[in-house]
Amino acid sequence: MGARPLQWALWVGDAVRPLEDYGGQPVIVPVSKSENSLSPTILQSVSEAKVLAFHATVRLSKFSRPGENLDWLGVEKQLGEAVEWSVYVGARMLVVNPVEKVPESCYVQFARVLLRVSCRSQECEIVLRCRFLDEWNLWYVIKQLGASLWTADTNSVNAHRGIKRVCVSLDAHYPNCPDQLFQNIAARWLGEDVAMLLCTTTAFKANQQGLPSMVKRNRQLVETFLRRDLYVVLEMPAAGNSATTPAADTAAATIVSAVAATTNTAAPATPGAATAVVATDFLIQDVRKYIEQTVLWLQYTHHQLPPLLPTEISRGSHHDYLQEPLQPLADNLTAYTYSVFEEDRIKYDLYRAAIKEQLVNLLQKALLDPSHCPAAHQQHGGRPDLVATGCTATGSPATGAAATATDSGSGSSAERFTTVHIAYLGGGRGPLMQECFDALMSLGWRRDETGFFYLAPDSTSFPADGPSPTGGLPPTGGPSAASPVPASSTNQVSPVRAVRFSFSVVEKNPCAALVLRQRVLADPCEWWRDVEVVETDMREWRPRLGVDLVVSELLGSVGDNELSPECLWPVYRSLTPQGAVVPLEHTSYFAPIAASKLHRQLATESSATGAFDAGYVVDLYNYTTLAQPALPAFRFSYKPDAGGHGPGDGVKGVVETETKDRDVIAHYRRVDEFNRFARLRWTIQSHGEVVECHGFAGYFSSLLSPSVICSIAPHDESRDMDSWYPLYLPVERSLRLEDGDELELHIWRVCDISRVWYEWLVQVQRGATIYYISRIHNWAGCVWNFRK
Repeated sequence: MGARPLQWALWVGDAVRPLEDYGGQPVIVPVSKSENSLSPTILQSVSEAKVLAFHATVRLSKFSRPGENLDWLGVEKQLGEAVEWSVYVGARMLVVNPVEKVPESCYVQFARVLLRVSCRSQECEIVLRCRFLDEWNLWYVIKQLGASLWTADTNSVNAHRGIKRVCVSLDAHYPNCPDQLFQNIAARWLGEDVAMLLCTTTAFKANQQGLPSMVKRNRQLVETFLRRDLYVVLEMPAAGNSATTPAADTAAATIVSAVAATTNTAAPATPGAATAVVATDFLIQDVRKYIEQTVLWLQYTHHQLPPLLPTEISRGSHHDYLQEPLQPLADNLTAYTYSVFEEDRIKYDLYRAAIKEQLVNLLQKALLDPSHCPAAHQQHGGRPDLVATGCTATGSPATGAAATATDSGSGSSAERFTTVHIAYLGGGRGPLMQECFDALMSLGWRRDETGFFYLAPDSTSFPADGPSPTGGLPPTGGPSAASPVPASSTNQVSPVRAVRFSFSVVEKNPCAALVLRQRVLADPCEWWRDVEVVETDMREWRPRLGVDLVVSELLGSVGDNELSPECLWPVYRSLTPQGAVVPLEHTSYFAPIAASKLHRQLATESSATGAFDAGYVVDLYNYTTLAQPALPAFRFSYKPDAGGHGPGDGVKGVVETETKDRDVIAHYRRVDEFNRFARLRWTIQSHGEVVECHGFAGYFSSLLSPSVICSIAPHDESRDMDSWYPLYLPVERSLRLEDGDELELHIWRVCDISRVWYEWLVQVQRGATIYYISRIHNWAGCVWNFRK
């Protein structure tokens, strides 16, 4: 199976066979009011989707008048009749097919005619066929004029106006087009909302075996479109082409039934696609064989594509669907939202690896450094919980002596122990807490009946030189370099010290907190019995014990848009001097994109809602990146400094404000401590072609632990993750950019006492001149902001 189920159809010219001769394969037939078109089968075929669309041929030379302009009223009349017939028979699509190249001086007139005709289309979509190489400018003019007709009011007469999708026609092998120019043109079309790709007979060349094939770059373009949810359409040769006979033309239709039966089944035999294409014209001498061979070539090309991943299948309904970013700090998430995020196994594998690595480093310090954890815990009120287990805590905060536990069960001499406190912030329903347990168990730790956690039964100590900092990374099960070693090891610590783990899960959502309490009582994993569930805002949490490891999953599409800096900083007051955090840091990235479909969707809403002043989480699908690479904007680092009392570089130091009002969350002396500004610049390299920019795609890359990265940024993407989609920042006016233009994005992250928001503007410099500068989008957070 290829990337997607193969969707293909046949483009039938003027000579239409009875539809039953096409073997049930979808066809695109010409608009005709002939007796054949009025047969009883035509209406049934349309309703059963056997007729995918109609196409209306437009020959502008037919409407030329000597010494005068074209008869545009005649053009409109012809297209209007085609639309009326398509609507009458219930067709879903009408492809306008200008067989002659539209002169550039006629672009506006032709676009106006199409837009007027589209007003009559009702539910029948009007699609324009454009040649791949030289008709993107025509499509751009039609888009720009149609933008004024789009409206969000579905009851309005304007609701169905506009030509919104295009049929790209691959009609040659383009021997005189340089490769780089070809790639730039392809990128422009990939940024459009393409309804179908039409492969004409002239797009194929004969290979060394005399079979139809395509040159390499044409084939790669077809492969790219096959990965998208659209139809690839093969043009049937017209009757009389080359040595074609009427008998062969009749047989051409009947062969489709047999060929279609093999679609999406076992891999077809390798056709000529695998061999070199020679520069000879393809002479169609037998239409029957030509159709069979081209369909087999298409099936083979489709079969060579990599299979769909499970995440790609699940994302199908979210392609190019604009969603408002979540605000988990201000709003309580639903059970469905939690369940969607918890299905992302890749994300939790990365988090488990990062937690495991941080635990290896932390436990090495806790077991081998007597002054590590106990001193910090004594500073936070000692260990009254040890009394319940028959243990006593000793040691002076000044000396940092380790706590001492008495084994009351065996009466043996006292052994030294230390306590490690792990806090999970924004716990949700507890998936990362379970990852912590799995990481500890994979390192050999087991829980005993008294509530203490010792080394595995077959191990009594860590080696004196400590475990390898990176030895605890995947795989999660089985022995690893970080696992404890037997007591017989020559390098060991004496006496053996136990570690008591203390777990806290902080969650403000009362419903999710209830689920957590249920897990504490009844979860099959016994480690949950020692979890403390704290139902409060994490910024208000005051733990009685110092925190040795802070784990959170507050990352948004650009890292900080779910307010992780504002949420995580208050917990640093309770972090021990040698404490660790997951994640360590995250950075946002932005890149300019062409995404015509997204921009059109916003244009239908902009007048009423200020849609261009907001960012959107979207699974980008019909888009192309205009410049590489994605550039970094805002970096926030959560690495504690040497004293354990603040973040490292990338986050400004913040001092807590003393306040008696517990209802007002005002942790900072200055509310602008997390303000940021970035100026990003790209040079457009389009090799003489014009490209269109519709906004910017935002990503993040996060360093979870020293050797584990979780990222959706293109340069270091963690493949197959499904928890995050990129953030789309639109521009109100689509930008036409030329080769060599300097495109700049100015973006601000702004905070006040109760909100955080982003502002952005775009600037284009052409040579030494500032060619364009936009307004500031989302000024003062007037439309889009995140509530603290």
